[in-house]
Amino acid sequence: MRTDAEIEALISAFEACTIPADDWHHREHLTIAAWYLRRCPRPEASRKMIDGIGRYNAAKIPGMPKCHVSLTLCWLELIARFMSGHDRGQSQAELTGALVDELCKDPTLSEYGSREWLMSRDSARTWVPPDLKPLVPAFTCDR
Repeated sequence: MRTDAEIEALISAFEACTIPADDWHHREHLTIAAWYLRRCPRPEASRKMIDGIGRYNAAKIPGMPKCHVSLTLCWLELIARFMSGHDRGQSQAELTGALVDELCKDPTLSEYGSREWLMSRDSARTWVPPDLKPLVPAFTCDR
């Protein structure tokens, strides 16, 4: 589990696009999203994630699409749901540790969206609801 200081350093590295590509994993996405969702209104947190992932991928992972908008918004919804039931004012590290433990387990978004949905150019570029199980984020944005 990361400390609060380590999480703050991760946010700074994400915003500066200095996280090594080999260290850019699902855990980092979840940690950053939880940070933004705890500190920003939902629309702002969503934009920061979508824009930040796009900048990061462009800077660090040649050929990687900017950001999968539908996938990112679905994960933000799952994270926000988790936080609404678990955020009791504990440290960011404690909340994020519990979040990562819970949301890195199965089932993942595969219960909500098919491979076809995930691979769709439309769902990557803009909000397209998952095709297997309803999941509607509180906020959507078009890119």
